Amino acid sequence: MTKKEETSIEEGLVTDALSNGMFRVQLNDNTLILGYISGKIRCNFIRVLPGDRVKIQISSYDLTKGRIIYRFRKNQSNNKELNNKKSKKKELNKNKSKKKELNKKESDDKELNKKESDDKELNKKESDDKELNKKESND
Repeated sequence: MTKKEETSIEEGLVTDALSNGMFRVQLNDNTLILGYISGKIRCNFIRVLPGDRVKIQISSYDLTKGRIIYRFRKNQSNNKELNNKKSKKKELNKNKSKKKELNKKESDDKELNKKESDDKELNKKESDDKELNKKESND
């Protein structure tokens, strides 16, 4: 057997950052394994943080340890379900922000209408006061 046949490549989520470039990674099948950073990632100063999606190479001899060989960008993943979930979340966030903007516009409109009605009432009171003053002065 060759080296490539002895390893499997999985995708997972970094849950904890441990010392010396070691990370606790939760695979897509919910198993936790210990992952260390590969030399290429280390040499290129690629930062791996908890919450990052990574590609991890697992040896068939020890299924509890693996080498992190790739860190996915925020919106990138091989898992189509995850990509769909992320795009759905983005759409939901956009819809929420649109609703917030609409609610804000409605509340602003209500405030403007309230101010206009208050101004009308003040003008009416002022005109009534002027009329009363005129009547009093005429008397």
